[in-house]
Amino acid sequence: MATLANQSAPFKRAGKLAPPVNALTQLVSLNMASPAPVGCMYRVTPIYEEIASVELPNCMYRVASVYGETSTTNIPNGVMPIDDTGNMVAELERRQQQLLERLNHLKELMDNVTAKSTSLQPIPGGAVKAATVPARAPMQVGKRTSSLVDIVVNASPDHPPWSLWPLRRLLSQHMRVLFACHTHSSVGALPANLSFLAAGPDTGPSSESRMSHDLALTLVWKQVDENCEVMVSPVLQAAIVGEVNLIRYLGRLLSPSYESGDAATATEVDYWLSLAHHGVIHGKNKEQQAVLKALNAQLGRTPYVLGSVPGLADIALWSALLQSNLASGAPNNVKKWLKTLSTNPIFALPKGCNVLSDL
Repeated sequence: MATLANQSAPFKRAGKLAPPVNALTQLVSLNMASPAPVGCMYRVTPIYEEIASVELPNCMYRVASVYGETSTTNIPNGVMPIDDTGNMVAELERRQQQLLERLNHLKELMDNVTAKSTSLQPIPGGAVKAATVPARAPMQVGKRTSSLVDIVVNASPDHPPWSLWPLRRLLSQHMRVLFACHTHSSVGALPANLSFLAAGPDTGPSSESRMSHDLALTLVWKQVDENCEVMVSPVLQAAIVGEVNLIRYLGRLLSPSYESGDAATATEVDYWLSLAHHGVIHGKNKEQQAVLKALNAQLGRTPYVLGSVPGLADIALWSALLQSNLASGAPNNVKKWLKTLSTNPIFALPKGCNVLSDL
């Protein structure tokens, strides 16, 4: 007992029995002697070195210079280098002048429409009188019109309005005509015989102003049916449907007009125009053969459809036969007539068009 009392004596503290001290208690005491930093669970040795300052970009993407060999450091933001300032200013002035001329032309059209609508209004309290409409005066040779006549023709590449070429040449004899071709986005690719008529003037780029001409004919290749669509007024947006109606409209601009003669002759012209439209372009094989038979008989009496010189009837039937591919199987008189027209400069087709090569 004495030995046990002597061994427990060191564990007494202030009259109380102290817990025994072992190796684990001493290890914890040593660790607690050096407290860890506040907010840090574990003390870890750094595994990275000090990182230098990072250069942040001032733009989203870096794009190669589009100005050739010009250094990008010498180009201020938003400023494009100009090698020839004079040419650019002259081009802008030319385009501005063209826009002003077209705006003046539209203003003249609007003034004419306003004047006509005002003159037709009845006077309050006045008697209504019968109005007489004067006949359209034919355009004189060499006489300039007051404003540009702008005509846009939308036509399918499968049914080209070949009548535009002879009519343009006839109109060019007494007025300045601007003729150009364009391709609408609805047309993927033109046929081989029309590929050279995709865009631009048929005689090359013209440096003259559009408003310096009397008549502007614009042919647009577009996905439409066999009837071409003709826009003759940018104000009213009135469309004329059918190539024969286009021929009638342009025939009134000729000097003399096809309607300026006697009524019997004008009726004969309209008769053959109707045959070309209904019998050839829109007709079945039976109707087409009937028109060819009637035309063959008529050409047996006269060298051309209505006399000794070609006219609007010849233009309409010639274009209809080319569109319908009836030239190769036509009767003898019709073939002879087509060969005669092919040698006439008025009916000359653009280079590269071989629609009459099988005659």
